[in-house]
Amino acid sequence: MFKKLVFVLSLFMTTCIWSSESTICKIEDSNSRSGIEKIIKSCKPGEILLWRKLSTNFSLDLINNYCHREKQINVTDNYAYGVCTLIDKS
Repeated sequence: MFKKLVFVLSLFMTTCIWSSESTICKIEDSNSRSGIEKIIKSCKPGEILLWRKLSTNFSLDLINNYCHREKQINVTDNYAYGVCTLIDKS
């Protein structure tokens, strides 16, 4: 657990250094798709999307539906933690 946290935090810090203009959209420990979608609706395209403690299915949905594929996407081995750039879904 500690290694995963250190990994995600290091990825997060690296991303923040490279994109100092970006803001962060956090999804933490949500257990419903509607809860995740509600959070994402309040986020803006280009923001850093950071998720923690999500199930693999929810994480894969986030990656497939909301992460910019031409930019770096970082996840832990079980997809519970990750960082990507939010795309425009309009």
